[in-house]
Amino acid sequence: MLMRAESAATRAWFVADFVPEILDFVFATWDTFRLRPSVRLEQRITNLLSDAIEHAYDEQGKCWFIVPDMKRTDRRTGKELARHDIRFFHRYVSGQRLYFVFECKRLNVVRGERRIPNSSAYTAGMFCFVSQKYGAGHPCGGMIGYVMDGDVASARAAVEARIVKRRSQLQMLACGGYCPSPLMPTHPDNGETRHQRTEGEFVIYHLLLPVGFLPEGPP
Repeated sequence: MLMRAESAATRAWFVADFVPEILDFVFATWDTFRLRPSVRLEQRITNLLSDAIEHAYDEQGKCWFIVPDMKRTDRRTGKELARHDIRFFHRYVSGQRLYFVFECKRLNVVRGERRIPNSSAYTAGMFCFVSQKYGAGHPCGGMIGYVMDGDVASARAAVEARIVKRRSQLQMLACGGYCPSPLMPTHPDNGETRHQRTEGEFVIYHLLLPVGFLPEGPP
């Protein structure tokens, strides 16, 4: 059944059915995902994760598809307005105007003896949703934090503290902070935040994913 992307019924289906499926699929893919030790840059990790997700859903015959590193442009001038890290589209939403966007950032970046939380870059990514640079007209979006040293608890603590510090800028709803998400009940360090945008409430789902590396090869 084809559905109009702007209808209330479609938006409700999108949040209740499509988004949980995406989140579960990302977690399942990540569980088997390992990087070569030389892969440290955010965009390269995202490219490899997108490839892994694409391979996995091809095997399972999913009725949706993924587009990495996609531009959003001004329809009048052609000027680039935003560049989305990962977009998920469902084939049964006509026009493809409703899609789920992930913005990806590294957390706990290790440089020599230093560990850089990088939570300021993470909340800057959140602000792109709040300002409607990403996800304009959509009910929700997602942040992926690649936890480079695998310490998810410390990454979450840094993100939570930064969210509190930027509460006003992020237009947090009065009732919420970084909270457990009913869509991710078996992933306690992941959560959701709720924000006030001009068209209403917007939810960001947060996936903090510990990076695993393949063993070093022979010299």
